[in-house]
Amino acid sequence: MVNINVFSQILGLVDCNIFNKLVQQYQSDKHHKGINSWTHFVSMLFCHLSSADSVRD
Repeated sequence: MVNINVFSQILGLVDCNIFNKLVQQYQSDKHHKGINSWTHFVSMLFCHLSSADSVRD
C-alpha cells in the first residue's frame, strides 16, 4: 500500500490543467479509441517507476 500512496503523490505533482491544455494544443486525443492521453501517461509512468521490462509486465 505504501507504493500506491507514493505513486499518487507523484501524480499529484503533475498539474492536470497544464496537461489537458497540452492535450488540446497538440490534439493527442483527437482519434483515440479506448485510451486517452491521461490514462496512457499514468500507465507509462507506473511501468517506468516499477522497472517493468515491457507493458505486459
